[in-house]
Amino acid sequence: PTLFLSGWSVLTLSLVSPLHEAGERSFTMHMIEHELIMLVATLLLASSAAGGVLAWGLPRSLRLGLAGSWKYPLQSLWRILTEPVTATAVQAVVMWAWHAPALFDRALDSSGWHIAQHSCFFISSLLFWWAMLHPRGRGSGYGVSAACLFAASLIGGALGALMSFSSSPWYAD
Repeated sequence: PTLFLSGWSVLTLSLVSPLHEAGERSFTMHMIEHELIMLVATLLLASSAAGGVLAWGLPRSLRLGLAGSWKYPLQSLWRILTEPVTATAVQAVVMWAWHAPALFDRALDSSGWHIAQHSCFFISSLLFWWAMLHPRGRGSGYGVSAACLFAASLIGGALGALMSFSSSPWYAD
């Protein structure tokens, strides 16, 4: 329960605290907010592995409905999305796409788009961290996870370097 509560606490801190307000005025604070969501909160939540336990908190009828035959396609999709290489690719695409100037500026101008941006960061990072912490299946192990972590650091680092060393600003004021 400590990891789960810590993850939700960090997520809450990043989204509904003075940090969020500061992120509206400062690019640095906005990026710290993103990092807290993608690196800290989702790592803690994935580490808690609380999904199965949380399902027991649902009403019995809903729990039984979730166990129906329709869940096989969702399980297949989950297996695909939580393979380490796939999860790394999904997170990279989400991170780069939302930091493209057109989408990033749109997220700053519209609360709906901003929520969509943070939701994409949250979901893709949760998938990524789940895949890193719980590798399984043919060819997936902690070695693959370590390589994917390294690749993810290079991908994020490259994006940060491009933004930092650009000769002109990427985003509108």
